[in-house]
Amino acid sequence: MVTMRFVFCKKGLYKYLSHLDIITMISRAVAKSGLKVLRGGGFNPKPRIVLSNPIPLGVESFAEYCDIKFDEDIDTKKFTDLLNDSLPPNIRVIKAIKSYEKLPSLMSVIDLVLYEFTISHAKCGNKSFNDGNDSFIAKDFLKSLRKYLDRRETDECSQVLKSIYRFNLENESENIFLFKILGYAKIFKDSDNSIFKFNKFLSCFLSFLNIYGLRIHSFKKTGTFLIKEGKLATPFEVLE
Repeated sequence: MVTMRFVFCKKGLYKYLSHLDIITMISRAVAKSGLKVLRGGGFNPKPRIVLSNPIPLGVESFAEYCDIKFDEDIDTKKFTDLLNDSLPPNIRVIKAIKSYEKLPSLMSVIDLVLYEFTISHAKCGNKSFNDGNDSFIAKDFLKSLRKYLDRRETDECSQVLKSIYRFNLENESENIFLFKILGYAKIFKDSDNSIFKFNKFLSCFLSFLNIYGLRIHSFKKTGTFLIKEGKLATPFEVLE
């Protein structure tokens, strides 16, 4: 048995497709491509296709992972070409790698998800992060955001901070900034964490940004990770 693990993007209007819709679309693409996948048992055997953790509707993603099982060996490039030829243009296989070992399900091993927000600072007289200084300083932004989330344990932002593994801010241009946030995809026994819920964080984040005259231009999912020996690894890297 061979497992083909691949990462694909979901963009444009296809960001509004649900987790189940994507599974159905990939299943139909597999059937259309002529790929001979392994099927489950029962009266209506279905192809052995498993996706990574669901994401909210309306979020573009460039880091969706999928495992498909085959009875016999298959060339990685042939698989990628055949599947892409059968998928719509806004869903593309980016990379694929195969494994001959029995693999645990993707949802059971994924620890963290990475989202990126492009934001801008409009100088409109709102509060600043550093007591009156007009400059936009990343460390002040991050400190203020952590303080904002930490003090709101009893309102709509409750538990949001506990769902965040790490976040940082990068300067893209004079007035454009890239905010990256890693959220927990599962509960860890040795950590008092909660699962990251994108929509809940987004609501709190928008409230925070509004205080300081900031706005979001775009957001997307760009990474999916496991924590291996204290370091981040992609679902590909654990197979290599």
